[in-house]
Amino acid sequence: MRKIYIFNEDRKGFGQNLKLLMNKNGYTVEKLSDELGYDINTVKKWRSGSRVPSLETLSKISSLFNTSVQQVYLPNSFYKKPLSNELMQIIDGRILLSASHNDVEVELRGYCDYLFQKLLFSYLTINDKKTMIRLFSYYELTKYGSDKLGLINYSSDFETFSLKAKEYIVKQYGVSFPYKVDSVQSSSLLKEFDKWIVFKGGHNDAISQ
Repeated sequence: MRKIYIFNEDRKGFGQNLKLLMNKNGYTVEKLSDELGYDINTVKKWRSGSRVPSLETLSKISSLFNTSVQQVYLPNSFYKKPLSNELMQIIDGRILLSASHNDVEVELRGYCDYLFQKLLFSYLTINDKKTMIRLFSYYELTKYGSDKLGLINYSSDFETFSLKAKEYIVKQYGVSFPYKVDSVQSSSLLKEFDKWIVFKGGHNDAISQ
């Protein structure tokens, strides 16, 4: 993956979440092992944070404890550097990117790159999604991307793009891909993703002020 994006499989975090959920719901290792059909040693490895189960098993665990997969296990990611005040104003919708912000455009594209990779390889948080909806107005689909994702035209809202991108990922790489990132697959997908959308930049009145 590009160096702008740092991805860590948070096994320790998963183990801690699993312990809390088990304690809260009165589950012992033995009971969870019996419910899920795994041997006790495997469940102990999950709880200690030395292993993370498959997406299918994560889904079963989340259903068992009446919560979401995201709450049970969300891969940890972060942006490498602090954002400038000007970019923060653009993200918050207080100002619009224009020709006078050429220096900020590079920073904006880097931050969008990070958010798009979160979309592809893990999850966007609620705040990330709000930001991406706003900043997506600075991008447009290519004909290649429109054709690949099965979209009717080049102009698409973020929700539609996000849905189609995830459908493509599941079709090409399987439902476990966001949880078990393979470097070869992720590099291949990033190259593919770069063909889907292009940055158009400049002043855009579609962004809320």
